[in-house]
Amino acid sequence: MHPIKLQLKEEQKDRACVIRRGKELRKPSNYKEATQEEKDFYGSIDNVPYKLWRLRYEYRHWHIALSLLRGRKIEEIEQPREGNEHDETYVAKIIQQIKERFAEYESEHLQEANGGAA
Repeated sequence: MHPIKLQLKEEQKDRACVIRRGKELRKPSNYKEATQEEKDFYGSIDNVPYKLWRLRYEYRHWHIALSLLRGRKIEEIEQPREGNEHDETYVAKIIQQIKERFAEYESEHLQEANGGAA
């Protein structure tokens, strides 16, 4: 598998883990047990629901972008309720970022290949 695809897959898994942990930290009893790093990331306990909303929003749109790049149709990816459609502008921005990462990787490896052959 392409190294960039592996990175993207790992980043998406990391997003899912952060969301799961954030769901646990919504409870005051669990928030007391949070590490300082987690408290710094999520902010106060009152901020956790907003942070979770933002993380879920990002996860959903990254999932859509990655799926579209794999050749899936939007209808195969999700069928949202009315008023809960994805942000097409944000998905396009993510797709552009992903394409730039691939292009950057390819140009670096092309330079290495040319530099190694010279």
